[in-house]
Amino acid sequence: MGRRITIPNLHKALNVSCDASQSLYPTLARQKTLSSRADALDSMKVEKYNLKSETGLTRFEFISEGPRGAIRKLIEFQATTDPGLFNLAFGDKDPLTGSIDDLSVSDNGDTEKVLATVIAALYAFCDKYPDAYIYASGSTKARTRLYRMGITKYYDQMRADFYLYGQIGDDFPEFELGVDYDGFLAQRKFD
Repeated sequence: MGRRITIPNLHKALNVSCDASQSLYPTLARQKTLSSRADALDSMKVEKYNLKSETGLTRFEFISEGPRGAIRKLIEFQATTDPGLFNLAFGDKDPLTGSIDDLSVSDNGDTEKVLATVIAALYAFCDKYPDAYIYASGSTKARTRLYRMGITKYYDQMRADFYLYGQIGDDFPEFELGVDYDGFLAQRKFD
């Protein structure tokens, strides 16, 4: 039987805001451009966008480019009430508030490149916070399914670099291909 994690108060632990004004790292004023230095991700030969982040590597920004123009995107690893557990928030950057709009549909024709960019941010975050667990769930069932499809597409490489779990209720059994999950949990493997 595979590894299994149970987080009985997951919903309470994930009660965090996506509002950028409440972020522990309030601005991207000290941005630095991140090279996509994750060798494992580079070995996938997947095109990705350039990321910018604050020094804490918990908030990332990039620009999606496609038929609908240049769309600013945000990725944020939000601390939860459970130490060591972070929520991965992702979506369009609201131009008025600077917060994440995780319900907007960009439809910019670059889904694979966007997902690869989110994975690059995950690698960078885990390099800085190697013991962190990262939880991700789509804002809709369709988005959660899209995340599962992304994990499935790069499953062999992801499995080599991360412990992967799928959420069923409060339980997180090891991720298995072909199973529908409510969310996902990952922790980076380091030798």
